[in-house]
Amino acid sequence: VVTFTTLVRGWCMRGDMEMATKVFDLASKMRVVPNDVSYNTLIRGWCEKGCEDRAIEVMERMKAAGVRPNVVTLTTLIRSYCKDRNMRAAMSLLDTMRRTGLRPDVRTYTTLMQGWIELKNMDRAMDLFKQMKRSKLVRPNTVTYTLLITGWARQMLRMDMAEKVMHDLMKDPNVSPNERTFSALIK
Repeated sequence: VVTFTTLVRGWCMRGDMEMATKVFDLASKMRVVPNDVSYNTLIRGWCEKGCEDRAIEVMERMKAAGVRPNVVTLTTLIRSYCKDRNMRAAMSLLDTMRRTGLRPDVRTYTTLMQGWIELKNMDRAMDLFKQMKRSKLVRPNTVTYTLLITGWARQMLRMDMAEKVMHDLMKDPNVSPNERTFSALIK
């Protein structure tokens, strides 16, 4: 399965999703059972081509084969929807994760925040940040804080809010600012 997944990844990286799909299907015909990594590789490839519908088809095949979609699967789709500015679909997948017992991770939340920030909707980004902090199961990391600081400082031109997020970061014993964090505060 590792060899076939590597081949699928290679075709995905070249942008040839038809060939990636053929190799994936060939593996099944040769009685190689794809695992979650195999499916997620193909899903990511379709998402990077902007073909969420094809990625969803692969996820449905995944379920039919008895392989449960995981946080990586859904976060990959969320990222693709965010890139397409389809935040309704992205947030719907977050709800699906919660409903099915999957726990969104820091990457899931940060991806969604990025989507809202690109739409200049800092309120929605901050709501997600607050949800993450309340959950106690997932903690913001340096990337999360830096993203919010950048959003406030550069997208919204609100240095007061950027400084407030920086202050929160400095109080968080589990996170330290890095060079990018400080750069976000400099115009």
